[in-house]
Amino acid sequence: MSLRAQTASAVKWTMVASTVVAGSEILRNIVLARFLFPVDFGLMAMVTIVIGLAQMYCDMGMSAAVIYRQDATDDQLSSLYWLNIFSGWTVFAVVWLSTPLITKFYNEPRLPLLLKAVAVVFLITPVCSQFENLLQKELAFDFLAKRDICTSACQTVVAVTFAALGFGVWSLVYGYLINAALRAGLLVHVGFTRYRPRFHFKTSDLKGYLSFGLFQLGERTAFYLSQRSDQVMIGSLLGAQALGYYSFAFNLAAQPLSRINPILTKVAFPAFSRVQDDVVRLRRGYMKLVGILSPGADFEFSDVAAQHQQSDWKRAVRQGPCGPRFLVAYHDPDLQRAGDLPGLPDGTGNQRRPVAINLPGLPRCTTLPFDGPAAAGQMCHGLCAGDFEADCRGLGDGTGGAHIR
Repeated sequence: MSLRAQTASAVKWTMVASTVVAGSEILRNIVLARFLFPVDFGLMAMVTIVIGLAQMYCDMGMSAAVIYRQDATDDQLSSLYWLNIFSGWTVFAVVWLSTPLITKFYNEPRLPLLLKAVAVVFLITPVCSQFENLLQKELAFDFLAKRDICTSACQTVVAVTFAALGFGVWSLVYGYLINAALRAGLLVHVGFTRYRPRFHFKTSDLKGYLSFGLFQLGERTAFYLSQRSDQVMIGSLLGAQALGYYSFAFNLAAQPLSRINPILTKVAFPAFSRVQDDVVRLRRGYMKLVGILSPGADFEFSDVAAQHQQSDWKRAVRQGPCGPRFLVAYHDPDLQRAGDLPGLPDGTGNQRRPVAINLPGLPRCTTLPFDGPAAAGQMCHGLCAGDFEADCRGLGDGTGGAHIR
């Protein structure tokens, strides 16, 4: 099968999986909102912020290197596999030891047990992460798509069931862990059949991978912080309940866009890596992809989301994500769109450019007190003047018209 045909098939399967998973997640959140309180979603958001940041350090950024390098030997892959295992154990220990500091930062005494429970994923995911990278390298997205659909459905069933039984925030934890365990189990079943690693580890096998991985790690860290710093600030300053309102509304609004870009970018990187020596072909493919993804998208919070929720949840839309205070985090749209294409420059092995792109993209956040929609609009207009354009209408006026572009 030609590269074009493989890529088309991979995009098709990724599109199907992204659509089904996005629908499953939206449905899951809507149903869970019937059984859980905003504070439950806020607590889980605090946990996932920490876990998401720590998870990037499990493979030291070398997962992309496995896809990029077309000449990796069995010895190198085996050494990288055991390095992933060691890194996962290390991150697990660091999260456990850092729990008191994280709890103090958020001033939330319910976090320790939740963090320690979810941190188990660092003992699970390193076992299978390399297998996923190798499947992506081979453009075997049909299996990955079926796995994502299956695990998302199981997570929904488990989370909703435990929520209906009154487990509160732990229903979200159990769903998260079931998802991670099923993903790992399916990948291990396939991976040990096709890419069984050997009991081999040499530091010399890591030459060339470490430098590549460190730049990848820098890019991912900068991009992740640019996306989650608003939630970190809300959780720390306003507490779990305010973060629950904010994260729930944001996830409903951002879910479609967050699933659109990976449809192409997840497939593009392994496809571009195969033609990394053909600069003309690589440039043509890259520019086509940028042309597809460059049109921006607006996030609009409307009463549509709140109509399906309990009365408590309407505050997530009607009064703004932070109740009496509205936290505005804004980005350079061009940098934001560049950040939505992580790894694309890696088709040539250049890891410095994506780091340089994402570092200036860290958001400038300001917490704005306001007495009404007019005052909020004036402050947002003054804050976002210049290279940034914002239109904040109806904040806190009961219309749900918080619209930022």
